[in-house]
Formats: sequence, structure tokens, C-alpha cells
Amino acid sequence: MDARSYRGAQAMYCGVPEDLPYCVVGQSVIFLDMKTSRYLGLPQSSAPAFSRLIASDGEIDENDRGSLMPLFTRGYLTQIPGPQKMPRCPEIAAPRTDYVAANLGSAPPKYVLRAALAQIGMAARLATFSLPQILSWLRSRPLPDTTTTADQELQLPQIASAFASVSYAFGRADRCLLRSLAMFALCRKFGILTNLVIAVRSDPFSAHCWVQRESTVLNDSVENVRTYIPILVTK
Repeated sequence: MDARSYRGAQAMYCGVPEDLPYCVVGQSVIFLDMKTSRYLGLPQSSAPAFSRLIASDGEIDENDRGSLMPLFTRGYLTQIPGPQKMPRCPEIAAPRTDYVAANLGSAPPKYVLRAALAQIGMAARLATFSLPQILSWLRSRPLPDTTTTADQELQLPQIASAFASVSYAFGRADRCLLRSLAMFALCRKFGILTNLVIAVRSDPFSAHCWVQRESTVLNDSVENVRTYIPILVTK
């Protein structure tokens, strides 16, 4: 057996479970535990080993086993049969425009009512179901096939304006997940495909959530979201 075959026989590969998205933020590695809706930052001593794991497509360096073992114990790493690409963060277009600066005007009452009902309904779901369950439910709902592109271009600003109107009634602080899930759900009801983006930053740690369509942020400003790195992107 030559050196290459011996190395392949001895190599150990591991990956991150699908329900545990992560991203690399500067020198930090941050996980989102979907089951508990909690964030985990790797200790500084383990972050370099995890970065080497990403660069080697999941192959563990013998010298890094000790640093990575706690991740196996917690279930944040699982053994896989061979090399596998491990992206550093979800892919999404960089935000370039937003509706915050646009003069959208007042939304028709029917849109304001639907935005309010969407947030009330989503608040009830968040109190009962986990985030993975809610996302699975949203993705499983059929999209209407009667909405044209022209209709969407007219409806989307109305939806954004409606959510901006009701945000004061529901509170703006620490409500980004509720608002964004509700907007994401309502857009799907209108047949409008958007992205729900959950993102983080470090030093100090902070998490944020918004809705985006292509490179346009629908319920926040580009200036605010550009400081965050996406950790989960849902279509």
C-alpha cells in the first residue's frame, strides 16, 4: 500500500448536521442550533481547528482531534464517509437597495390589516412551534400560480409599507424575527418569492433577521443589515 492509499484508509471525515447552520465571522465560528433557537460561539481554541476542517473538506487533522472532540460530544459534528464541501456561509446577493429610504406612502387598509393579522398569527406559532417546524410549514404551503410579475411589483411595496405601519403597534425592539417571518409568510400568500435571512455579527455578538428579494431589503435598511453575516437563508 502506497502512502496515498494509506492516508486515505486512515482519514476521518466529518460534517455539520443540516439542522445546525453556521458561519465564520472574522475569527469567530458561530452556530445556530435550530432545535433550541440558540446560538453557540466556538471557543477561540477550537475556531482555528474548525477553520482547517472547512478548508480540508471535512477531513480531520490528527492534531485537531482534541479541539474538535467537544463538538462531536454535543452533536455539532457527525462522521461522514468522505470529503464534503463545507460552505462558510449561505449564499445570497449582497444588499444594495431597500424600501426604507423609498417614499412608499401609506398602504391600503386591506394590506395593513393583513400585515397585522400575519404578525398576530406568527406570534402564536412562535409560542407553540420551533423555528424549524415553522419554516417547514411555510415552505410546504403551495404558492398561488395566478400572480404575475407585474402584480408582484405593485404588491410588494404595499406589503412593505403595511408592515412599516404596524411595526409601531407591535413594537420594534427585538421583534425582527416575528416581523420577518410574518412578512415572509404573507409574501408567499401573494405568490411573491423572497428570502428570509437570519444573520449574526461578533464583538459584540448580535443576531438579526430581515426579508430580502434579490438584492433589495424589504423591511430594514442596507446600512443596518450590511454589518451582519448570514447564517441561515430560507427561500
